[in-house]
Order: sequence, then C-alpha cells, then structure tokens
Amino acid sequence: MDERNRKSIESMQDYYSTMIQWQSDSVALSNLDTTQIKGLEQLAERHNDFGGIEAMNILNFFYGYNYYFDVPEDDFEGAGERRSEKLKANYAATHIVAVPNPAGDYSTISWIPFGIGAGNATLRLYNTTGIEVMNTTVDAKTGQYLLNTAKLDNGVYLIQLQTTDRILQTKLHVQH
Repeated sequence: MDERNRKSIESMQDYYSTMIQWQSDSVALSNLDTTQIKGLEQLAERHNDFGGIEAMNILNFFYGYNYYFDVPEDDFEGAGERRSEKLKANYAATHIVAVPNPAGDYSTISWIPFGIGAGNATLRLYNTTGIEVMNTTVDAKTGQYLLNTAKLDNGVYLIQLQTTDRILQTKLHVQH
C-alpha cells in the first residue's frame, strides 16, 4: 500500500471513529463542545482527503469556518487540496457516499450538507428488483446516517436521500 492510500485510510478511520463515538453518545453535530470542535480542527488540518474534508464541512456548516478546497468532478482524486477557489456547490449538492462499500454489518451514508436546506430528509433503500426495503427520516443537515446492514441479504442496493429540493443516490453492495 502506498503512502497516499495509507493516509487516506487513516483519515477515514479517524473521522468515522469520531462520528460513531459521538453518535453513540447522542452528540448533535450542531452542539459540539470546544474540545470536540478542536478535534475536528485537528482532523481538518492533518488530512487532505475524505476525513479531513468531512471535518471541514462540519466546521464550515455549523461553526462558520471558511475552509475552501477543490473537489474534482469525477472522483476524490486530489480532493482536499486547499486552494483559494470556491467549493463547487454543484458537486456537493449531487454526491452521496457509503463507507464501507461493500458493507458487512453497517455502512455510514455521508453527504455534503452544503446547499441542502435545514430539516428532514427521507432515506430509502431499494433492492435490485426495485422493492423498498427501508424508509426512514433523517436530519438532512447532519450529513450522515449509520445504516445497519446486518439483516440485509447480500447484494446491491440503491440508496436514495430525498430532501426538499433534490434527490441524491448511490449504490451499496452488502456482503456478509
């Protein structure tokens, strides 16, 4: 494994470990204490990839920070490079990811809340025959949802997040 991939994996692990801990403690992203905010700042400064980007998004959205970075149109290659260019709102408004993917017992569904209005969204999961196997309401501005996939059959699913003004979609592979 090359250095870039190792750092990317470390970044994702740090970010998701923090988010899972806060979720188990029922901590709302909008009500972090100064220690938790400092932890996000360190993650944002230490990593130039997915975990750092997610930390920057939370700080920008909830706490008025001004992190700017480029996000390429096609993938996350080079994502997080801080430049003096504006965040591409189009990308943020149309992308949703599931990590890990393929999923075993869980997957964290993440979206960039930039440009998504406050309030609830509907998160749906469809199997390959188009049958809705899950439908739940989530807080759109949190930017994430921990999906329990332990009881789902192996296969491919369509994840759909519907907000008041857009629909975001991605595929999820479940493999136990």
